Amino acid sequence: MALSLNAEQKNLSNLFTGREQFIIPSYQRPYSWEFDQCQKLYDDIVAAYNEKRDYFIGNIILAVSDDTKRDPNVVDGQQRLISIWLMFKALSVISPNTRILKDVLCCYNWDGSDSTIKIDSKVFEVTDQTHLTAIYAWTSSNFEIERENIKSPKAHKDWNNIFANGIYFYNLFYDFHKTFGDKELMMFLRFMLERVFILPIELSAADITDAEDKALNIFETINDRGMNLEDADIFKAKLYNKALNKEEKDEFVKQWIGIKDSCCNLKISIDDLFRYYSHIIRGKENNIKSEISLREFFLSANSVLTRKSQLDVVSDLNHILDLLTAYNEKKNGKTILASWLQLIDTYTNNYPRFAVIAYLFHNGFENEEQLIEILKKIVRYCYYMGSTTMVKYGIYTIIKQVSHQLPVDEYYQENVTIDSFSYLGRLKYGYALLAHYLEQPEAFVYYDTDRLLTSKDIKYLPTDWRGHDLNEHLDDLGNLAILDHCRISKKYTEKLNIYANTDNKELKEFFVKHPNDISYKELQKRSIYKKKLLVKFFSKPSKK
Repeated sequence: MALSLNAEQKNLSNLFTGREQFIIPSYQRPYSWEFDQCQKLYDDIVAAYNEKRDYFIGNIILAVSDDTKRDPNVVDGQQRLISIWLMFKALSVISPNTRILKDVLCCYNWDGSDSTIKIDSKVFEVTDQTHLTAIYAWTSSNFEIERENIKSPKAHKDWNNIFANGIYFYNLFYDFHKTFGDKELMMFLRFMLERVFILPIELSAADITDAEDKALNIFETINDRGMNLEDADIFKAKLYNKALNKEEKDEFVKQWIGIKDSCCNLKISIDDLFRYYSHIIRGKENNIKSEISLREFFLSANSVLTRKSQLDVVSDLNHILDLLTAYNEKKNGKTILASWLQLIDTYTNNYPRFAVIAYLFHNGFENEEQLIEILKKIVRYCYYMGSTTMVKYGIYTIIKQVSHQLPVDEYYQENVTIDSFSYLGRLKYGYALLAHYLEQPEAFVYYDTDRLLTSKDIKYLPTDWRGHDLNEHLDDLGNLAILDHCRISKKYTEKLNIYANTDNKELKEFFVKHPNDISYKELQKRSIYKKKLLVKFFSKPSKK
């Protein structure tokens, strides 16, 4: 499709006094500026005014279709646009007879009839537009009542950021006016309209969706800090638009807010949730190729968001959230299953977890014995590969297998020796946890990791450490401990009495045998013992 780009610097008067209404698309995030951002914007403009220099506020990115060019969609810049609009609203209340302030707050039909508020927020999970419309109608009495009632605008339980920042700007300009008077306020207003500049980058195409896609690509290109807009915001809008009537839209808003709350409770983003979903879909489609971006995956012509109904997609997402919640609960149990779930979580990236959730999506937790066997195979594969994103290629295959009820490879390794575990790297505590659970399978509800000897113990070491540098052995498997309580940063003899109460039977016996110190020989003996447990786990069992 044909696409044009136009970028022409404008002052705030030219930007806000046109007939265009700025549309905040439904996929955008809510208005979220706090007092700090508002204060900085105000201070920067006042500083430029005092120094009699122009001020550039930055760029905004707009998408317009050729047939609706007068109403641009704001792809980037809504926070600044709304904040500037709130500044003008506050000024219009303090200076109610200034006509131009009426013009910047609203837009009129071609004949001057019927005004509408200058900004129309379509963000549906919050009431930004309701608050914008309400504060647009406020008079000085409304502002003064709130100014008298409370000192901090945020204290009002019904206010969102729009009300709070509107009051905040009113307070700033109220003080400005009280200090400098009408004439200075008018001079400042003129400066703000004529000498504060912004750069609208306008992308137009025959279709608004195409224009928005291109505008988002431009945003990604020029924003060296990366996208602020999450992929899930785009997916949210696509799902919302699948609703056929107001009842379906209202129900989706409730469902989406519930999804956001569940993700928050799980400490994951909605993008993370869609990442899990993408792997489940890839598995069903036998896709073991390299991943593409989430946005490309879910917005392609034949994506699940296109094929499935809104209800089915939301149901899938909630099912994944239920599985993640159950996963976290079962991970903290005093069971053998919890041991292997903890080992999955201890790995240094999320690929093993993707495979587990894909299995659970199709099978649930019903067959615990089968689940534990799958977990062992995933651990065996990922841990022997080491800490690397390269595990993803094997994980793709595992996800495909569990999605179609196919047997998962055992991933036994050839020629595994104790020397295979001389360097453990970033997985050192994962290997220590694995060795512990191979000996004592029932999980700790809570566990922590520690080194038995640290650099604090160097001067207390027994004589057989001569010729050996403790710093080179701090991460030996024999020096790593799994505890059922928090670690203590003290030398060995000082933390021994506390650690001796552990339910880690092997460690407890070790403490009994070594109440004062650990010799080099004994540390190496414990390392070899632990490594032999690992060798047995990773090696193919010999035929009897």
